[in-house]
Amino acid sequence: MASSNLKNLKDFLEKGNFDFLSDIREGDTNIILANIPVSKIGKRIEKDKTSKHQLKDIQKRVKNELGIKLEILIFKEQEQEEIEIGLSGLLRKELKESFMDSSLSFLPSDYVDVWVSLKKTKSHSSSFDKEKIKEKIVEYLGLFDKNLKQLHWEGSLSEWPSKLAILRQIKILQPAKINELRSQLIRLGFPGITLTWLRKKLDLLRRQEMLLRLEDKSYALTGLGLKVVPHGKNRSSSDIERTLALGRRTW
Repeated sequence: MASSNLKNLKDFLEKGNFDFLSDIREGDTNIILANIPVSKIGKRIEKDKTSKHQLKDIQKRVKNELGIKLEILIFKEQEQEEIEIGLSGLLRKELKESFMDSSLSFLPSDYVDVWVSLKKTKSHSSSFDKEKIKEKIVEYLGLFDKNLKQLHWEGSLSEWPSKLAILRQIKILQPAKINELRSQLIRLGFPGITLTWLRKKLDLLRRQEMLLRLEDKSYALTGLGLKVVPHGKNRSSSDIERTLALGRRTW
């Protein structure tokens, strides 16, 4: 049935000339994943470009006509990735051991939202000046004619990782095995995590439609999950870390 769904979807996309969607592959039961570069998405449909409205319409039609849930994964452009790599290096230098991750959301009119995630340490909240860090981010973005719209700080002294922290690590590892995910979270400073606790959290995220459980019992983010986790390709962001993680695997 799964291979039939995949064939039917590919035929549907070919007939509709929706060739901007690529890497069509199976996910969970009756769920199929597809990729699209952000450069192919415009405000309106035009030559070689689609729109967010059209993508939603395609998903709706696929669901109604084929009975398939289609998740579309959006990727960024090289210039944006390079900006994120540089910002990651800057923040790592300034925040030292407190730094875990950073990511950017590029907005219209050259505005940027920045997320900075901190590791769980004993005194990270007092080891640096947040206003000074913000000034350095503004200065850095100005080199690329970008403006900071909002700076988000993430991280706390909690013994348990947040929903965003779990989703971010799944994005890095996906397809993520639960044992591997637990080991990664422990490495990031959450030693109390048990497999039972983690399974409950993953089940909750599945019910919230942020996760897919694949046939091999590994996990991957849905389109909704990807919206929650800011995209990025800096040296420590979830995108580039995922590439490195895949490179370390042997399968």
